[in-house]
Amino acid sequence: MQAGSRGDSHLDGISAWRLKPENLEPRSRVKGTLDRMERLYFDANATVPPHPDAVAAASRAMTESWANPTSTHREGQRARHAVEEARRSIAASLGVAPAELVVCASATEALHLLIRGLRAELGDEPAAVFPGEHSACLNPLRDWSRVS
Repeated sequence: MQAGSRGDSHLDGISAWRLKPENLEPRSRVKGTLDRMERLYFDANATVPPHPDAVAAASRAMTESWANPTSTHREGQRARHAVEEARRSIAASLGVAPAELVVCASATEALHLLIRGLRAELGDEPAAVFPGEHSACLNPLRDWSRVS
């Protein structure tokens, strides 16, 4: 059921409350108290709870492949192998070549790389931006408009 689709949910900014499926009974019997409701989280712009598989993979990486993957020592090479294996796995799931994937240290780095690529592709074409866009997008786009 979509939040708000039956009028039984309430938005509070970054989340919504909706009746749990087991409590979808006639309105006369449901008071709408929070113990009969579940919270839906909508602030994915900031972060979302990680999937348990992602937590397990991150834990393995932090305990088994923690070294600098550009180092030549054994630990670094183990980390490099883990990065390359992850790249191959992700590429296979996306149906692309591993060389087409770029591993970035942050979302900001990834956005800047994307925007630089778009600028190279589009040249002087104007870019449309929403006023509420994150500064990681706005700043390089402002630079784009100053250069164009």
